Amino acid sequence: MARFGRVITAMVTPFDKNGALDLDGVRTLAKYLQDHGNDALVVAGTTGEAPVLTDPERLDLFKAVVEAVTIPVIAGTGTNDTAHSIHMTKEAAKLGVSGILAVCPYYNRPSQAGIEAHMRAVAGASDLPVVVYDIPVRTGRKIGTPTILRLAREVKNVVAETRCLPPPPPPQDCYLCPPPLPTPECLVRVVNWGILKGEKGDKGERGKCGKDGKDGKNGHDGHRGKRGKDGKDAVLAFGYGSNDVQQFEVLPNTAVEFNNVYYPYL
Repeated sequence: MARFGRVITAMVTPFDKNGALDLDGVRTLAKYLQDHGNDALVVAGTTGEAPVLTDPERLDLFKAVVEAVTIPVIAGTGTNDTAHSIHMTKEAAKLGVSGILAVCPYYNRPSQAGIEAHMRAVAGASDLPVVVYDIPVRTGRKIGTPTILRLAREVKNVVAETRCLPPPPPPQDCYLCPPPLPTPECLVRVVNWGILKGEKGDKGERGKCGKDGKDGKNGHDGHRGKRGKDGKDAVLAFGYGSNDVQQFEVLPNTAVEFNNVYYPYL
């Protein structure tokens, strides 16, 4: 089984000016990365814009890189479709790749049992070593530690995990920062507390920051805007009114984007 080494770059996918796959650029870049110290390459990962590649483009990409370098090539064959992921894994194996990058199924938001079944099926499609790719800010679902442990212990060719988790929350005294998220209720409160400086949120029905009572249509947006003064700074970051907030659904193992920072609810 291939050993990938210590320095592994997730390679970008070159395109020409017309948006077509630039295979000459692919070969040139792959050779450059090998010559400058990489022990292996990840092809068609997030950095390689895998979701926008057609199947023929992705397979041509794998083939070009495998032929251009002598270091291991880890092919991103995973999608949110198990059957499609199995097909792409089998096709990539025929091209001589050294390993598979299998992303957590995105958009579908499967259960942990569903994620595990998906990964087992992809790993079973070949004898190649599999790197499980956990990136909840993009997939909408975090792969739980027990799930990873079962895969590592019970599936012989699941050999690694690459994990891209959200950054830690900023200091709580930051002007636009919400509090920590220990409970779903707190998560809803974070949505309520998001303030965009300089926007009006006058008193209205629930605009507690407003004082002059004008522009009441923004009142719902001002709900719980505790930092607003004389009617300003009281619009929610997401523009949610109180009714929207009450309908805001919080699911386990998710992340919420707030003021360009992702906050996990694990």
